Amino acid sequence: MNHLQQTGPHGMTVIPTSLAGIAIEYSPDGMHMNARLADFDINGTTLKSNHEIWLEKAILRVNSSHRSFIWQIWINGGASLTGMHVYANNGLNYWLAAQRAAEVERFLKARIRAVGAVYRAVETMGLQLPGYMGHPVGVENDNDRAVYIQITCDSTLPPPPRLPVSIPVSKNFAVRFVKGASAGAFVLGVDSADFEIADTDNHQYALYRYNGDSIGATLSFGLISVSYTFKGDWTDFHTTDALNVVDFDGSSRFSSASLPFTPVSKNYLTITPAGGVKTTETPLSIDTGETFGGGASFGIPGTGWLHFRSGPWPFSGKYPT
Repeated sequence: MNHLQQTGPHGMTVIPTSLAGIAIEYSPDGMHMNARLADFDINGTTLKSNHEIWLEKAILRVNSSHRSFIWQIWINGGASLTGMHVYANNGLNYWLAAQRAAEVERFLKARIRAVGAVYRAVETMGLQLPGYMGHPVGVENDNDRAVYIQITCDSTLPPPPRLPVSIPVSKNFAVRFVKGASAGAFVLGVDSADFEIADTDNHQYALYRYNGDSIGATLSFGLISVSYTFKGDWTDFHTTDALNVVDFDGSSRFSSASLPFTPVSKNYLTITPAGGVKTTETPLSIDTGETFGGGASFGIPGTGWLHFRSGPWPFSGKYPT
């Protein structure tokens, strides 16, 4: 780290803002790390101490993980809405954003030792954040001179094999959103949610956990991009062939848009059951409860998975309570 940098791109003067910089944590857990590394110097691209501290913690988690884990790494640069006319098409800010992101990528690549580290292309979509937040043009903002980073892993150790049990099969099911959280730094995010699936013919149900990467934005207090959504109502669905209630573990996708502190939302869940069986309604439109924080997140295809957690359990009545 060289805080004494005095000249930036194209001879621009670097104006120091702080020695340590800002690292804003959004991570919901150690398997889904999400942060904004902010307060780069004006016209500067050098990492500061708080940026490096957060990155070193993330690197330690990756390097100490199980060898079979696959880590997906997204890096996204940002800049303030100043100097927009220095070069055509806001070229200076795009250059600064890209160089800040590249600096983070170089830092990670020099230190991450895990075999399963997949680096996505460095992006500069973070330039959209100042406009989205309504920041004035021509005014420097410490949080806009930033790099948004996501290091996420949905690999898990294989669960112990289930004991053989006699479970009846059906084509008639219902699904309910139990609870969930979305965390992101404006563009990149991670979603985690619990669902219950019920066999409405044989009156058995099971619990599933969804994890997946998403693209979108969450709106909440301050700039902390985290939203929580609570239990919704049951939604009936059908399958093209008979399954038992524990056979829905597989690739999945969940997308949601909601208003804060209201039950007003649009939510879509795509399920890929075992053995090539499909749901007759794809995706499933489901209800959720009230949301703390709001916004929209759209599951990135190929990253989501619906994990069987526990069950089956019996229930009486039309649906589990």
